[in-house]
Amino acid sequence: MIIRFLPIGCVNRIDFARRTCLNLPFFLYLLPQWLVYVNEPFFYEVFLDTREKLDSLIAQACATAGVELIECDRFKAGKREVLRIYIDKPNGVDVEDCALVSEHLSDALDSDESLIPDAYTLEVSSPGLDRPLKSTRDFERNKNRIVRVTRSEGRPLTGELVAVDEENLTLSIKGVTDAVLVPRSEILSVKVEVQF
Repeated sequence: MIIRFLPIGCVNRIDFARRTCLNLPFFLYLLPQWLVYVNEPFFYEVFLDTREKLDSLIAQACATAGVELIECDRFKAGKREVLRIYIDKPNGVDVEDCALVSEHLSDALDSDESLIPDAYTLEVSSPGLDRPLKSTRDFERNKNRIVRVTRSEGRPLTGELVAVDEENLTLSIKGVTDAVLVPRSEILSVKVEVQF
């Protein structure tokens, strides 16, 4: 997608260069990579941010596979770029779900090399049991499970997650009659306790 706009008060290249006290070649050198000069009238083309395009492709691949995107990490590992995607759905994901998302996303990334120009590794997996819960959606998905809450002050709390909102988590702790309200602003991490 390309967005075009005309700078107000700038009739042509010469006038714009004069107004900015820069000669034209120097001015074009200063333009950011995402701003591209086009012929008269004096237009710029602003391309959508690479991250936005990538997020859109990931969302489409997840929707096609019928799964929910939990988290996406992008980082360098040596000379390769790694795109790691965590997906989930109510009954859990299996290998076929991961393969389907990987297939759709690989095709999309290979068709637009500007998104990840160099060699890359695509990893698609389930979040895993020891992944910290972060979003409200994570907490809602894990209601009625035993969680361990590490807070900025005080001892960690372990109890059943019974309710969640934007401000607080509510835990039912064994041996405590009333529900314990934990402000999310005090939380450092929350992990599901694996029960055997």
